[in-house]
Amino acid sequence: MELKRENTLLIVDDARDVHELIRHYLREYDCQILSAYTTSEALLILDNQHVDLILLDILIGRDDGRDLLQKIRQTHSSVLLPVIIVTAMQRSADVAASLQAGANDYLRKPFAKSELVARVETQLDLSLASQQLAASKSQFQRIVENLPEIVYTVEYQDHQLIFTYVSPAIFSLTGFTVEQFLADPDQLVELGYGSWRNHFRNLAITEEDSLISRWLTRHSHIIWTENKAVVLRDEHGHIQKIEGVIRDITRHKAYDPLTGLANRELLLESIELQLQHESASDLSLVMIGLKNFKMYNESIGHQLAESLLIESANRLRITLNNSRQALLARVGESQFAISVIHKQAQESIMDLALTLQDAFLETIAIENQNLLIALQIGIAHSSSELGSSRELFEAASMALSNGESHNQSLPVLYRDDLRETARRAVALQSNLHIAMRENQFRMFGQPILDNLTGKIRKVELLLRWEHPEQGLIAPDAFVPQLEKTGLIRPLGYWIMEQASQLLIDLSAHGLDTSDFVIALNFSANQLDEPDLAGRLERILLDHSVNPAQFEIELTETLLFGSNTGKNLLSLESLREIGLRIALDDFGTGYSSLSYLRYIPINTLKIDRSFVMNIENRDKSLAILKAIVTLARELQLNIVAEGVENEAQYQILKALGCQYLQGYWIERPMPLPDLIQFIADFNSGRHSRAQGIQHQQSRPANP
Repeated sequence: MELKRENTLLIVDDARDVHELIRHYLREYDCQILSAYTTSEALLILDNQHVDLILLDILIGRDDGRDLLQKIRQTHSSVLLPVIIVTAMQRSADVAASLQAGANDYLRKPFAKSELVARVETQLDLSLASQQLAASKSQFQRIVENLPEIVYTVEYQDHQLIFTYVSPAIFSLTGFTVEQFLADPDQLVELGYGSWRNHFRNLAITEEDSLISRWLTRHSHIIWTENKAVVLRDEHGHIQKIEGVIRDITRHKAYDPLTGLANRELLLESIELQLQHESASDLSLVMIGLKNFKMYNESIGHQLAESLLIESANRLRITLNNSRQALLARVGESQFAISVIHKQAQESIMDLALTLQDAFLETIAIENQNLLIALQIGIAHSSSELGSSRELFEAASMALSNGESHNQSLPVLYRDDLRETARRAVALQSNLHIAMRENQFRMFGQPILDNLTGKIRKVELLLRWEHPEQGLIAPDAFVPQLEKTGLIRPLGYWIMEQASQLLIDLSAHGLDTSDFVIALNFSANQLDEPDLAGRLERILLDHSVNPAQFEIELTETLLFGSNTGKNLLSLESLREIGLRIALDDFGTGYSSLSYLRYIPINTLKIDRSFVMNIENRDKSLAILKAIVTLARELQLNIVAEGVENEAQYQILKALGCQYLQGYWIERPMPLPDLIQFIADFNSGRHSRAQGIQHQQSRPANP
């Protein structure tokens, strides 16, 4: 900017001719110029007058101008009061020392008018711009800090999401001060995704601009929040930071935003009020599940599936005919519920349930597609045993689940024995906790034959439960419950520790483990674990083993069943630490050939259902040939499971299937026995090894 009349400059120099020269150069600008010939005069002027810029000599009589500069900087920042050093000194060190002391610029004597004017105007411009920016930031900060919404910044540092800023509204919403929250964000419990880190990871993965979730406050209150965010990425697509606003939407959460129906919370509140005012036998809860919605959701896409939910809700509403004695609510992704005061109803509750089912015998038109939805219904009546909204809801849910598990078409009425079934599930859960605490789980291993070398070069680790009373329990009886309860997550790390120790023990027995691979089964539930890759990597480092010698197996159904995008990101993080990935039971789950182009896998495992009949030369053989060819073209390893006899072995060998697994080679066994088996087999001492070596000399034709 050009020097103006309102600008005030202060010259601090003991040489009067310097003052006169500067005044002469600047006389046409008509700005106010003050003069100080000593440091004390300069300080006095600064105490009593506003100054926009100082022209300061390094030597002022016997005083050092830099000492004065340091005093000035104690009360005036370089932004508010720029200082230009005017000196005849030629040494760069003197200039550098002045800049370090807080000078904004320097001007060497003698100087030209143009240079003086340019430097003065530049510093005034910078000062004004900085002050305007500071004022703007201050105004923005005041606005942010007075907003009722939480404004935040989350940065990605050292492979972790870290809160770097949160506004004061955090206190009014959660009960935590800014300092308390930033010191330990994990104090705030995220109820929907397990942790705030999972919440933000999901936000980044789904690339949605908002996410609705529930938080448990410091005072144990549940609040609904909407997180509107922007995910900032670098040129490689990696997350750098997430910035956004979180607002409290608890008051707006009584109704389902998709269908406009009451939500679960409102339904439960309504039932509780009705139970307080009606007789115990007058209230029923009808739980409704859309039986084949999951299939449609996976085939027609999310948007059309939402349209299907909306139309289903409308059909239920029309069938109820806006009855004032019934409240219709959406209580799950594809579940609805109706609370009915049936003493005034024209139909019995069972008749109502059948009427609802009949209403869905006609297809629902969704964008030129006629979709047929079937209803599964569970019913519970209020009673002395079911005297609260939670108990009634739980009972109706049990009836619904029982109908779903037994594939019943008629509505199911709650019975006491259904609760007993649920209690057995709870008992199993309790016993599993005890099993974890008392180390009742055991690892078994099944050897996998390398068809090229005739040696065991892989094993699959399998979990067993050694119950003190029931003996050895197969995984099918307890693993589903482990996954439901989340116990599979800590158990997964224990299994990785066992796998690492097995590799060490194999080497200690003199076996060549340089290219040995140990396979471990993982569930999609485990892929949701925060910092899964980091924790597995630490286990491998603690045991000093090579990550490339461990292979994580997941089934098609689990990998592509739900949250596919999130699962693929988790797999990529496992690959990044060096682990191998195998797709188990290939061909039995989803039509996932398109995924094979980019999912991060190393191995395909052919399901045993394709192997069991290949000696009969049926279509299974043609499918096997196609899978082996596909794997070869994609440069993937291939393992055939369920090899039960020599004929299957010969055919698979001729097809070029490198790895074989099944009872014909050996059953799963405890790890000490497994180590001895591998030692005997690979040295040729085992009878099966001798037979295979003999078979390898004979050609086989599929």
